[in-house]
Amino acid sequence: MKTAKLGRFEDALRHYCVKCGHISRSWSLALHKSQNVIEIRDSKSRELVYVKDYSHDDGFWGLNEPQLNVIRQSGFKWCVVLLLGSSEESFLLDSQQVEAAIASRQWSVGKRDKDYKLHKTDLPSTATRYAAFGDLFAHLLAT
Repeated sequence: MKTAKLGRFEDALRHYCVKCGHISRSWSLALHKSQNVIEIRDSKSRELVYVKDYSHDDGFWGLNEPQLNVIRQSGFKWCVVLLLGSSEESFLLDSQQVEAAIASRQWSVGKRDKDYKLHKTDLPSTATRYAAFGDLFAHLLAT
């Protein structure tokens, strides 16, 4: 589901990418044409960013296991961005951090919806926290 904050994130990322000579758009091979998976590319590289907004009602982020499988199978570099609060606060987890948390069963998974449920306290201590989208984008496009 696309939230207002996700829309602001996408708009800010698109603008930032244009300034840096990159393209960002919803990834066409995402399950159900999800707007939560964004492709960032330039002439030399391609990366997938799986973006999730925090569910204030339930108090967690939900990473969809089937969606993660499609992302993994793409062969592209990928990461997860977790949006928090009403400002530009976010967390960045690279694919290794995500895979380690899943392998250690650090995150619970729903039986029916196959979502990994991540609470703020479940984030790896190595997750990078950003206060502004620009700082996050600078990191994403530098790697």
